[in-house]
Amino acid sequence: MRMANRHASSARQQMFLRFLVRPAAIAVLPLLASFDGCRDNPVEPIPPTATYRVEGTLSDHFGHAIDGAAVFVNYDYSLVDEGPAPETSCTVADSTHIVAVNVYDSGNVLRRKIFSGPAPVGTFRVLWDHADSSGVLMPSGVYSVRYESGGAMLASYPVVVEGGQVSVTDSSGRFSIPAANLPIGYYPAALYSADSAFYFGNYSIASRVYVTVETSAQSKTVAVNLVQGETAVLTVLL
Repeated sequence: MRMANRHASSARQQMFLRFLVRPAAIAVLPLLASFDGCRDNPVEPIPPTATYRVEGTLSDHFGHAIDGAAVFVNYDYSLVDEGPAPETSCTVADSTHIVAVNVYDSGNVLRRKIFSGPAPVGTFRVLWDHADSSGVLMPSGVYSVRYESGGAMLASYPVVVEGGQVSVTDSSGRFSIPAANLPIGYYPAALYSADSAFYFGNYSIASRVYVTVETSAQSKTVAVNLVQGETAVLTVLL
């Protein structure tokens, strides 16, 4: 994963929070169950209803533009409820059917195929590690992990990825973070303790985000309060 995984806000680092689901590697977990059909997700995702955008420039203290710096985004959260976490499994009734588990971004674009094959009868769960097929953390944003078979979606669950690279500075030091990487208002973002032992509840993504710019030698994180329908403009000095 990229170095920016360490750039979560200090407040959230102290709380030892993590998102559903962020295992060290993809896990395929058949569970003991034997009823037909797929589970309905008890938590209905609420997509963002407004657009946000960030544009900025990066330079050194002499005013020289910095080209090729990576830009990452982390989020802040507001507690919505302590109800059930999004269901991450699907129930398989016929082990001869091929089940595919795929990751789609918020634009409904297929971003990764993480499983394809027969699945055992019962409750079947595949957990995504938030990475692409090369093992690199995906760009920050909201994704959907879908169980599919025979051209139909059997079940799905949402995943919020943060700390991923969303932009890079150009020769003039400019960068832009599009709305897809700023899903303000999205719900549910289920938060757990770092060891997954404790569930904190379902959160929504708040309007305060943390933008990190990083070169091979140094980095800087800036907190940004976003306003609906407006473009936040940043001037960052390294």
